[in-house]
Amino acid sequence: MFKHTQPIQKGWVIPERPENFNSFSQDEEKRIDDDLESEIMHKYYAAQVCKRAPRHWAVIHQPMVPIIRKPVWLVSGVWENKDLFFLRQSLISLAMHWKEIFPDIQLPCLIEFTGKDIESHCKEEENMDGIGQMLALSRDQGVLPVDDMVEPKDYEAACENSRKFKDIFIGLAKDEAERDLYTKLWPYQESEG
Repeated sequence: MFKHTQPIQKGWVIPERPENFNSFSQDEEKRIDDDLESEIMHKYYAAQVCKRAPRHWAVIHQPMVPIIRKPVWLVSGVWENKDLFFLRQSLISLAMHWKEIFPDIQLPCLIEFTGKDIESHCKEEENMDGIGQMLALSRDQGVLPVDDMVEPKDYEAACENSRKFKDIFIGLAKDEAERDLYTKLWPYQESEG
């Protein structure tokens, strides 16, 4: 959404409004400005931490820190989104890198995944990639909206297109278990009620 063009020391950049900013609605312009202000504040904070607390900055930018932090960051959203895929993926990564992260600690990782767990997760990831490709194709052809937003007058047509693509995708399943999985993976779920 933002264009980063102005270099700052050490490769830092200040985000800017997009070139076509004036073509957006007033609500969209406000959202962009709010996001821009938030991003600028975050960049300022990061620059101050880097400058005033270089040891802290060095620690939080070690390669293994994101692997440790990601499960904690994701877990709060799991209850809202009911999507365990990304949390499971981050826990698998944590378990796989445990000895690299804690080489001097003899305590084994308390999280274990069987070969079947990993295989099942990889299959789910492959299916999600397939959905992503299918959605990209449908968006490129104008069948589904690019930004997942539709005008009220186009809502019913978008729902119908989503149902058709969902049916095609679920029809590719080999058995009932896979059909159930494909149904859960489809990103446009119809509201209940």
